[in-house]
Amino acid sequence: MIGEKQRCGCSWEKEWETLDRFAFGDEPVLADRLLDLVLRGMKTATCWSVEEGK
Repeated sequence: MIGEKQRCGCSWEKEWETLDRFAFGDEPVLADRLLDLVLRGMKTATCWSVEEGK
């Protein structure tokens, strides 16, 4: 788990709170594998089909 976030005083600091949130994958095992890739720096982006978006 990531520790308490540090405040930088940047104007964009709270913008992340308005972004869409979603789970990785469609099952816990896959979500854990994808999270591991993120934490190791191997996965750096995520996207989805325009048809699935708003």
